[in-house]
Order: sequence, then C-alpha cells, then structure tokens
Amino acid sequence: MKTKRLYETAPYQKSMEAVVKECRIEEKTKLILDQTVFYPEGGGQPGDQGWLYLQAEEADGETEKVRVLDTQEEDGMIVHMVDHPVAFGTKVRGEIDWETRYGYMQNHTGEHMVSGCVHKKYGYDNVGFHMGKDAVVIDFNGELNWDQLQEIEEEVNRGVDENVPVAVTYPSEEELSEIPYRSKKEIQGQVRIVTISGYDICACCGIHVAATAEVQMVKILSVQNHRGGVRVEMICGKDAREDYRKKHVQSVEVARALSVKPYEISEAVRRMTEENIRLKMKFSQVQSELAAEKIGRLEAGKRAVVFREDGKDSILGEGWDPNQVRRLVNLAREKAVHVLTLTKGNKEREYRYIIGSGEDAGVLAKRMNERFAGRGGGSAMMTQGSLFGEAEEMEAYFLELTADEADVCQKGEE
Repeated sequence: MKTKRLYETAPYQKSMEAVVKECRIEEKTKLILDQTVFYPEGGGQPGDQGWLYLQAEEADGETEKVRVLDTQEEDGMIVHMVDHPVAFGTKVRGEIDWETRYGYMQNHTGEHMVSGCVHKKYGYDNVGFHMGKDAVVIDFNGELNWDQLQEIEEEVNRGVDENVPVAVTYPSEEELSEIPYRSKKEIQGQVRIVTISGYDICACCGIHVAATAEVQMVKILSVQNHRGGVRVEMICGKDAREDYRKKHVQSVEVARALSVKPYEISEAVRRMTEENIRLKMKFSQVQSELAAEKIGRLEAGKRAVVFREDGKDSILGEGWDPNQVRRLVNLAREKAVHVLTLTKGNKEREYRYIIGSGEDAGVLAKRMNERFAGRGGGSAMMTQGSLFGEAEEMEAYFLELTADEADVCQKGEE
C-alpha cells in the first residue's frame, strides 16, 4: 500500500493520527503507516526522527511510546525505523522531532538559494548535496574561490532579508517545458518544482520553509577543490546562530589570552607564529652548540654511550627536535661505537629511541624491541622507534648488549 505523504502538502504539520498497516522485523524493526508527517531521507535531506504514541493506554494510565530512529523510502513505501515492534492495526499518534526537522528545512532552503545563485552567475551545477551533522555540503562542477563565494553569500542573504516566498508547484508536462529549472537527474512522472523567485527554480522532493526570512542567515564555512570542481560547506538558520555563538566565545577567550581585541586575533597569531619560528631556530642552534660542546668532552674509544632525557647530567632535554637528536647521535658516534638516545614519548612509560652503531644498529634495535615491547627499525647505521618500560632498565640492557665486540653479533644470532 502507499502511505499518504502529509509532509508534501503540510511541511509545518508536526503530528498526525495513523494506523499501523505493516510491521517488519528484519535487521531493523520497520513500520508502515497509512499516512505520515515523517519525511524519508532523500534529495540530500536526512530522514525524520520522533515518536509514535500508541492510542491504547496501559493499566497505569501511561501511553506507550515508540521511538522513530529514522525514516526511509523503500520500493515506494515510507518505512519508519523504530526501537520495538507495534502490532498491525494499532492506532498511533506520531510526533516528529520538530527542532531537528525545522533546521533541515532552513538549511535545505538556504542550499537552494546558494546553488541557484551559483548556477545563475557561473553556470555551474550542484552535482552533490548532503546535510551533515555540522554543515551542509555542496559539490559544484566548476571552480570557485573564496572571494566569489563571499559575493554569493552576500547575494543570498539579501534574498533572506527580502522574505521571498518559497513556492511548491506540480506543473503539467506542457508547463514544465517552459520552466528553466535545475535538476540533477532525469525525472519520470510528475515533477515537483520549488521556486524562490529571483534566486532558484529547482526540481526537488525535499521540504522547505515558507519564505526566505525563516532561513535567517546563510554562512559559507569553507571551500576546497574536489573532483575538478569545488566542495563547499555552509550552514543556515539556528545552526548558523549556534555556530556563531560558539566561535564568538572562543574568539573572545583567545583575544583575552593574547591581550588583543577579537578582531585583532589573526594578526596577533601571525606575530606569535613568526616569533615561535624564530625561537625554535634559536633553540635548535643552542641545542647544536650544547651537543657539540658536551660530545667534545667525551673520552674517545668508548664501547657505548647512552643519553637519556631524564638522565643525570644528560645532554638531552625536554623539547629536543628529532633532527637534533639524530645529529647528537652522529656526533657521539665519533667517540663511541654504539649510541642510544631515549626521549619521553606521548604514552605512559613510552620512550622514543635512536640507535647509532658502527656494527649493526638493526640487531640492537631488534633486541631492544623484544625486551621492551617496542617497534621500529632502520638501517645498519641508525635505527629508531619506541620502547615501553623504565629508562634505567633500557640503558642497562643496552650497555649489556654492547659490553664487548662479540656480544652484539652473538646475541643477534641467538
């Protein structure tokens, strides 16, 4: 049977009375009703959620409630995905999650206006559309830059201010042939046309607000190249207000931390970034000089040497750049056959290691990995990876492995 689609002619209707005509228990429990206000996913718009209240009251006087988790269209029928079965013939009162639905209506209408203006100004088609949790995503089959999209946003928001009616019509084939409407695909049978005068004419099965003022505002969030065109993220209505609120709170907090006004954040961050780069370069230079000085004091001819970030009188300190650690290993290799560095990792008891060896760093790395649940590797000259355990035990075991010339090869052959 076909379900009467109340949402097509009454998109603001939030509830309805209906009768369960079929209950399917498959991977999900599915109900088919004689009529519904629940919109099924389609045209880029998610399916409605909400509740079905069973009309028969239980002994305690409370009405049983069934959660509608999603709404889909299958083989021309509207299917309500619910959290438990309802018997055939049961009378129910359905209520949609109106706050979520109205947000979809605002965003869908705003998307029409953006897509229509892009098509009118640049001739590009909307070839993909999806309403996600955080943004509306539109794919256009042509390139647009940020400045162009800002102009589109400005034009669309003027249309929001104008409060243009959003008209839904079902023209005849003869009438349709005279309408310059947008459509992603060829449509068989009756075509539903959504018109926002001056901004868009599009074939669409979705639901929209009655007039553009309800969209409230349209905000372009981002643009990136995508499959020969661009992917645009945007947001409208109450979602745009909430997005602004969150970003405003964050910008005020950042401005306070930087001791600048909110509109001066980007310039303050630029200056801070430049200063950070300068300090990193200076720090790297100091690290190199310190390493060279301390390595110069080492006695030549050592069998092995270990540098630990948390070791006593260690050259290594917090924040050492990995490139500088490798340079330290190469410098130390001029004084010792085997070199191990241990710096703290991000996880508990994790240490990142680098091993430099004049014999076989790979063998040493393998044994260290086996003993301390590590991973990593490299060449015969240098290896690197991560180990887990106590740094003192790692140092002691490394010195044991490299105690004499025979040990490394012998333990590598075991």
